Amino acid sequence: LDAARHEMQALKTKLQEYTREKISLETGSTSMRGMLCDLTKRTQKEEALERAEQSRDNRSRAAFLKVEREVSSQQQEISRLTALLDQAQSEQQRLEAVCEKMKSKTAAMEDELRVAQQQQQREA
Repeated sequence: LDAARHEMQALKTKLQEYTREKISLETGSTSMRGMLCDLTKRTQKEEALERAEQSRDNRSRAAFLKVEREVSSQQQEISRLTALLDQAQSEQQRLEAVCEKMKSKTAAMEDELRVAQQQQQREA
């Protein structure tokens, strides 16, 4: 009977040790789950920040490309207007030359008219 009580006491002690160990493992497991949850939340936050940054980068890139297209379009317009200005200046020079010729012809005709009038006066 003593031996059975002694064995029973030893089993109770072992049961208490196992119970303490189980509680310790469960506590550690809960703690690990909490840490895992924290890590997951932190990772999710970092991923969200990364996505936001990527989105911001994409918007910046899109805005830059839009401005680049506008600049290119304006440069083409400047080139077109410069070509028109060059044509207008050439036309102006041509018209000035024609005008000078006309002035010269007009002056020659006026001289001829004056000579003809003087000759008519002499004859009369």
